[in-house]
Amino acid sequence: MQPASIPARGNKKFLIFGFLSVIAFYLLFVQQYFIGLEKAFGRHCPPTGGAGIGIAAYRRYTGNHAFDYFMCMLVNVFTTALKPPARAVNVPFILSLPTSWLVLLIETASHFPDRPAYAIGVSTAWGMYAQVFGGGVVFPIFFAFAQSARSKVRANNLTIQAPSGPISKGIVLGTMFAVIPTTLLMVLSPTHTIITMWQPFPIYLAIIQASVLPWYQRELAHTSQKSTLLLRSALIITASIPIIPHFMFLRTILSSPEPLQTLISSLLPYPFEFQYASVEDLMTLGPDAEAIRFLKWDALFIYNAIWLGGAWSWAFSSMQTLRRAIVTSLLGGALFGPGVFMAYPYLIQLQKDEDERITQVGQRKERKN
Repeated sequence: MQPASIPARGNKKFLIFGFLSVIAFYLLFVQQYFIGLEKAFGRHCPPTGGAGIGIAAYRRYTGNHAFDYFMCMLVNVFTTALKPPARAVNVPFILSLPTSWLVLLIETASHFPDRPAYAIGVSTAWGMYAQVFGGGVVFPIFFAFAQSARSKVRANNLTIQAPSGPISKGIVLGTMFAVIPTTLLMVLSPTHTIITMWQPFPIYLAIIQASVLPWYQRELAHTSQKSTLLLRSALIITASIPIIPHFMFLRTILSSPEPLQTLISSLLPYPFEFQYASVEDLMTLGPDAEAIRFLKWDALFIYNAIWLGGAWSWAFSSMQTLRRAIVTSLLGGALFGPGVFMAYPYLIQLQKDEDERITQVGQRKERKN
C-alpha cells in the first residue's frame, strides 16, 4: 500500500517556500563563500565584506560598479534579516554539513515518504545554510516547519511514516563516505595528485550505489530490465551534474603545483579570514599548506555534490522519482555552478597578473645588475 501524499495545495505552498528559501540562502552563500575578495581590489562593501568573485570579475572587466553595489546591499539585507546575531552552534567545518543533513533527511523523509525530491530540496536549502552559518538559526526554523507539516498531516488524516530501512542505511552510509575519506585527506596533507583524484568523489559514491541497485525489489517489480539499467546509469549522471563545472580545475591542478598555489591560494572559505598571498609567500608556505587550504575551500562544494547525487539516490525507486531527483540535482548545479564558472576567468587573470608582476620584478633586478 502506497503512503498517502500531502494534498496538492500544500505541495504548492511548500514549493513556493522552498523556492524563496533557495534564493535567500544562495545570496547568503555567495556573500560568505567569496567574502573578502574586495580587498584585492581596494574596495569595501559595508558592513560584511565582498560581494563575490563573479562580481569582482564583472567589475574588473567592465568597470561597472552599479551591480556590485546592488549585490552588496541585497546580501546585507538578507544577512540582517536572517543571520543570527551570534552563532548559537559553531559546528566544526568538516562535520557541520553531514550532521545537519543526517537529521534533516530523516526528518523530512518522515513527512514526505513518497516525495524524495521534496526531502532533497529542504535538506539542501537548510543544510547549505547550516554549513555556512554553523546552525545557529537552522533548527528552530526547521522545527517550526516540521510542526506545521505534522499539523497538516493530522488535519487530513494522513500517516507520518518513518523512512524505510534502505533509506536510513543509505543516509548513514552517505554520511560515512562524506566524513571519513575527507577527514583522512585533511589529516594526511595530500599531494596534488590525490586532490585531483578526490574531485569526482560523488561519482565514485554513485557507482557504488548503482552497483547494488535495486534495493527496492517490491517497488521495481514491474520495472523492465532496460529501465533498471537506465536507473543505474542515471544515478551516476545525476551525481556528476553538480560537479561538472568543477572539472575545469582538474587540468590546472594536474599540470603542476604552481597553478594550485597561484590560483587557489586567495580563495579562503568561511569562516577563515581573507588572505592574499604572493607567489613568494606561497613558496615559503609550501605545497602541503596550500593543499590543506585548497581542501578546506573545496569541501563546501564537494559536500553538497556528494549529498545531491549520493545519499538520496537510495530512494530512486521509479522513473518518476528519478526525474524529480534529477531536477533537484540540476538545481544544485545551478546554485554552485555559476560561482565556479564566474570565478575561473578571474583566477586565470589573477595568475596572468601575478606572472607579469614577477616578470617585471625580474627585469628590474636584471637592470640593476
